[in-house]
Amino acid sequence: MALAGLTAVGWVAFNLITGANQWLQTIYAPLSVLVIGYPCGIGLSTPPVKMRAISIAAEKGVLINDASALFAITKADTIVLDKTGTITEGRPRVNKIVTFGGRSKQLTLEHAVSIEMGSSHPIANAIVEEAKKNGIKLKASALNTKQFPGKGVKGSLNGGYEIIIGTQEFLKEQGIDTTANLTEEESQKIQSIDSPVFVAFNGKLEGVFGISDNIRQGIKSTIKHLMQTGFNIIMLTGDTKAVAEKVASTLGIRFEARMSP
Repeated sequence: MALAGLTAVGWVAFNLITGANQWLQTIYAPLSVLVIGYPCGIGLSTPPVKMRAISIAAEKGVLINDASALFAITKADTIVLDKTGTITEGRPRVNKIVTFGGRSKQLTLEHAVSIEMGSSHPIANAIVEEAKKNGIKLKASALNTKQFPGKGVKGSLNGGYEIIIGTQEFLKEQGIDTTANLTEEESQKIQSIDSPVFVAFNGKLEGVFGISDNIRQGIKSTIKHLMQTGFNIIMLTGDTKAVAEKVASTLGIRFEARMSP
């Protein structure tokens, strides 16, 4: 410490006497003496500093996965945001139900909720809440339920009837034709739904749920501030292009839709 102090005094005196503009050396030179003279102290002090920085960030709602990110983030020029639960409130709700083949909304909801009642996914919660609003009693959940991240879910009821819920592409993967035997009016109804969730029962399309989610209060001003700071903002979502474009245009940011987890 004494040598480091003398080194600092020496460089200050050098700059003042000679008029040299090497004031950074007044900091770097004493640090070099400390590192060479007592490297263990520097090595031991670094992890607590990193941990403290990460804990301060966590208190402010920022989760850091790796301490190396503390150094890398200073070079970041782009912020990527998820849509559901970050840009939006994360509390989707069912705003429309379209049924096919003479099915009632009640029956379609019963079939859907039997699959979704065991899931914690926001869309599953929206379907369960809609079922409760319509007075549907939550019975035993479906058997052999299997989740397909970013796509949907399927399971079976007593009697072997299979229920599949998810995106239009997912139903097609499962061998369900989502356009067969539909009238032009029914096709237009599906196209008018921004975030459609398809329901198939026993190999046939039974209905479509329209899902909506409000933009989070205050997010617009936050994004505007980040953009003024110099960051590029990109929104990623597994939702349809129509929904993503509507949200992104409201906030004035770029987006990528139909993204997998």
